[in-house]
Amino acid sequence: MVAKRVAQQRVKHLHKTLEEHLGGSLRDERRSVVSQLIFNIIARNWTWQGAQRVFEHFVDQFVDWNEVRISPVTEIIHALEREGAPNADKKAKNIKKVLLEIYGEHHKVSLDFLEESDPDKAKQMLESLSGTTERVVDSVLLFSLDHPVVPAYSPITRVVKRTGIVEHTDEPEKIRATLLDIVPKKELERFCRLLIEHGERTCVIKTPKCKTCVLKDWCPEPERQVKLQAEAKERAKEASKKAKERAKAEAEAAAREEARAAEAA
Repeated sequence: MVAKRVAQQRVKHLHKTLEEHLGGSLRDERRSVVSQLIFNIIARNWTWQGAQRVFEHFVDQFVDWNEVRISPVTEIIHALEREGAPNADKKAKNIKKVLLEIYGEHHKVSLDFLEESDPDKAKQMLESLSGTTERVVDSVLLFSLDHPVVPAYSPITRVVKRTGIVEHTDEPEKIRATLLDIVPKKELERFCRLLIEHGERTCVIKTPKCKTCVLKDWCPEPERQVKLQAEAKERAKEASKKAKERAKAEAEAAAREEARAAEAA
């Protein structure tokens, strides 16, 4: 278990370093509730960077979300596919359905009234919409409504694990609780955005770019990656050895079988 004082120090250092190197590239825009909702539907099983390209295309192509609501699903699919969004058909249908539900309930495509609602009521309203996952709801609560929650984005989890803020074995709920406890509420939204950006640019899933990472001087992940690579090589070496032994045993067995067949003849 990581001591709270240590975790707090690492969070502070992490936030400061990422702000210095990535802060200038982050947009200071706060999307409307509906915009953030649609953005997160687009971002499902994809990156924020990819979703941002599609979102910008939506803004350019459609006048507003009401136009998206009344547009054919095929047009929405085309807008998604143009920028390479995965599962475009499913996402387009989800977007259309959510917009229709919002309009049907409130007679306009807006959820801005949630800005005046308490977090529980806002969460309940968002959860009632079709296809909204916990991650989508939490993203809207944090990035549009500024409520203190930590969305379950894998880049967030990945970065805080690798930088030693939490243990690699910690469950998502524990990780979110830890961050809520040690990250100042007024800094949480910005901190999460920086983690997502860093997790998609540098601290990627399979091959993190530790050699060029701005955190490499203190982050424990480079050393861990070296160890993991050495272990992988050792496993591959052992697997190759066993494969050769199996091949040799099979060849010897085949030779014995041939010898018995020859004797019988």
